[in-house]
Amino acid sequence: MKINIKYEKKPQTVKQNSTNENKKTFAHSSYSNPLIVAWGKVLKAYSIDCSCDVQLSSGILVTHVPVRSLEWVGSDGNEGFGERDLPPEDCKVLLLFPDGMIENAFILCSVLETIGTIGDEMQGGLLASGKETEYQKIKEGGLKKTYDKTTGEYTLELNGATIQIDVNGGVIITPASGENIELAGNTKNLVTHAELDSAIQTFITALNAHVHSGVLTGGGSSAIPVGPMNLDISGAEATRLETS
Repeated sequence: MKINIKYEKKPQTVKQNSTNENKKTFAHSSYSNPLIVAWGKVLKAYSIDCSCDVQLSSGILVTHVPVRSLEWVGSDGNEGFGERDLPPEDCKVLLLFPDGMIENAFILCSVLETIGTIGDEMQGGLLASGKETEYQKIKEGGLKKTYDKTTGEYTLELNGATIQIDVNGGVIITPASGENIELAGNTKNLVTHAELDSAIQTFITALNAHVHSGVLTGGGSSAIPVGPMNLDISGAEATRLETS
């Protein structure tokens, strides 16, 4: 038998009780009522109210169950703040039912599957040996965040590009093959290797245009080179930017 339960909760006025009234309320609430925990599978997500339809392991279907926010939820007067991070379909999630009431349910977290197709895809990635001191998060789309708790190194990876920050604050940026690192804007205080080379070559070209063969100083010796000048910086280290 399949039971469909629709989750709906009308807005309620928040009332501040006295200390004694709160004690009476708590005495007849969560401290004595059961806290039910259940696993379920996400069937559909809704960004309009940050909720999901979930089929519990018992077969019961609950709809529009709120998803937890790991950030504080509120408003700064202009717009709301918090977190919207909805689980994908077929994701295994943990639901809590405070006071044992299905109307109070919310989705708490997920779990790394170790069986089935998802479990096979996790092997060698998030499920790997020797990574006990490594924090790793892989987002939909392939963005990978890794923090090594031993070395303090933080790494971002996406489509072959990486950004590494070491414990001393050193930063290494490596673009994907065939891609560039672009420093845009007129307010930047860093000069790229290509920009420096272009400026030097422009200067050399202008200088060579003013070199005249046979111009002598009063002593009778040539003071200006009679051949074209050249300054090649192609052998310089082109991947490191210094700010000092």
